[in-house]
Amino acid sequence: MEGNAHDQLAENWSAGAEGYETSFAPFTFPYSAEALRLLGVGPGTRLLDVAAGSGAVTLQALGLGADVLATDFAPGMVELLTRRVAEAGHPEIAVEVMDGQSLVLDDASFDVAISMLGLMFFPDIGAGMRELARVTRPGGQVAIGVWDLDRFSLVTLVRRAVTLVAPDVELPGGLPTWARIGHPDGLEALFAEHGLRDTVVHGVSQWWRFDDPVQFFLDLPSWSPPVQPLFDALGPELIDRVAAAFVDVVAEESDAEGLRADVLVAIGRR
Repeated sequence: MEGNAHDQLAENWSAGAEGYETSFAPFTFPYSAEALRLLGVGPGTRLLDVAAGSGAVTLQALGLGADVLATDFAPGMVELLTRRVAEAGHPEIAVEVMDGQSLVLDDASFDVAISMLGLMFFPDIGAGMRELARVTRPGGQVAIGVWDLDRFSLVTLVRRAVTLVAPDVELPGGLPTWARIGHPDGLEALFAEHGLRDTVVHGVSQWWRFDDPVQFFLDLPSWSPPVQPLFDALGPELIDRVAAAFVDVVAEESDAEGLRADVLVAIGRR
């Protein structure tokens, strides 16, 4: 996988699996719950969860009675989710290491194929969409969730905090690798390109509240590959000052309900 971005490497997600589960997964569960509701997932639904991570989709789909196969390219995430699935009372459910760009699965095998906040990091997003469509039965549904580029980006808030404290620090620049699908038009074009019809893009809003925003910031490099290059550029001597600035940035962006963070959930029919 030489030449891929830092957040496209399996080893970086594996290394942060435990921290991701404790620090970030609780924020993602509501988005996955809404996606499953929109898809009408219920007892007997054959569901494929691609880039399953620590299991926000898988665990909730199992609770709804779905028949789930979970996959992720990061062995550390697969190990974690295998344990979580067993602890939830479903030791028979398969969790497999698999590249979402080249799934080792039969055509037309699932009623629903979904990737929440996962496919967006693939080196070849088109290949990931092709595979989701391929393994979905005719009439079945394909869904992906992506951060809304215009509504919220954790990396943007971190960068703003860095700039306030150390404007001369040279930070990794440019839009994220997934920027072209971080808005409804881009998602609709992606789905159409891969033969999916009746596509609808839903905006799903949540309001985040940090019990300890300083600690949340300090923990970021332990589990979040997208922000690790920012911390590397910053260096340890400025971290505490930037953490304090991050608290101020979050407060400025928050309202009475908390910090708004939107996900776009696109659903199309095979």
